[in-house]
Amino acid sequence: MLRLSLLTLGVALAAIGCAPSQSGTKGDAGPGFDANPGDSGGVTVLTSDPVGRFALGGTHTCWLARGGGIYCWGSNNRGQLGDGTETGRAAPLRVLAIRTAEYLSGKSAQNCAQIHGGQVQCWGSNSHGQLGGATATEFRTSPVGVLSVDDGGSVAVGALHACAVRGAGAVWCWGNNLSGTLGRGTEGSPEKPGVVTNGTGAQAVTAGSSFNCLLSTGGTVSCWGKNTNAQLGDGTTTDRLEPVAVVGLPGSVKAVTAGDAHACALTMDGNVYCWGSNKYGQVGSGSASDANISTPTAVMGIAGDAVAIDAGSQTTCALRTNGNLACWGSNASKQLGDVVDESRASAADVTGMSGVEFFGVGTSHVCAATNTSVFCWGSNSQGQLAIDGDEDVHPTPTLVSLPEDPL
Repeated sequence: MLRLSLLTLGVALAAIGCAPSQSGTKGDAGPGFDANPGDSGGVTVLTSDPVGRFALGGTHTCWLARGGGIYCWGSNNRGQLGDGTETGRAAPLRVLAIRTAEYLSGKSAQNCAQIHGGQVQCWGSNSHGQLGGATATEFRTSPVGVLSVDDGGSVAVGALHACAVRGAGAVWCWGNNLSGTLGRGTEGSPEKPGVVTNGTGAQAVTAGSSFNCLLSTGGTVSCWGKNTNAQLGDGTTTDRLEPVAVVGLPGSVKAVTAGDAHACALTMDGNVYCWGSNKYGQVGSGSASDANISTPTAVMGIAGDAVAIDAGSQTTCALRTNGNLACWGSNASKQLGDVVDESRASAADVTGMSGVEFFGVGTSHVCAATNTSVFCWGSNSQGQLAIDGDEDVHPTPTLVSLPEDPL
């Protein structure tokens, strides 16, 4: 969901190839795009972040189209599809209340979008106040306003909380405050949006499960919250109520992402370093282990060619400069994109997936968009791959049928 990890990289991807059974050229409208440009509401800063257009939760998927509309499918038991109902569906459906979104994030059973003009709107589960205190209900089936950020900012959804970067690089968080997730020097009951202590100078933030990391404008990373699995990267397993620096990152960082209990950073030289829980090989160190990795470790299989990263619960993926997508970690639902049963502790390309421009990693499935199409793979237990009447796992990318006229 971010995830995190979620940065406006402004990357111009080269060597864009052909994805499974589809092809396209630069300038094509793409999947579900620009059906009615005159009704776009003036979207001018739609994110170029390769991980800012998908929101993948436990069993649902949302996609931000170029026109600023959002389409969701899969489980809807907590209103996470945003269509005003609790009915799950395997076909993409428009979130009617949102027409000019610029950035999207999601995890578990909730999503948040940054709207043109700066307002952050969220919908889905509200069991721990993760909708920002705007409603007292257990969940919302349509978006509610939470707070405002600058245009071009970002929002990151965690398991039971969310954070956003506001003016002057200040990070604000809301929702569950277990282990000091909200970064205010305390821990306890769910809270409304508030500023993170010493969480300034941020250009982006990513949210995991009860912990967060921010990327400063100077290219450094700080994390706070739960640290049972060394996911804060400070060399300890001590929970932190305020941001602490990640130690041992070799160089300036341009992107950071958080999973359930691990985190990863993409450095300016195109390498990826991860830390935290490595039970399923999600740190990418070459071997899986119950032992936690408390400081950044280079991901094997990435050789200076990564341009974006995103982490799901126990799976991590990186976009390469050639447009291929490489993944590692848990493969319990074939979310690594191949037919191998085992988890993988080093990065390997997804079978048959090239020309990727945007992607997202969920709990048990992954999705990617080329210039013309959207594909998903992994678990379809609740229709999150947009395959109707099928609850199987799909180890290779499957085309998502988006509406021809999304508006």
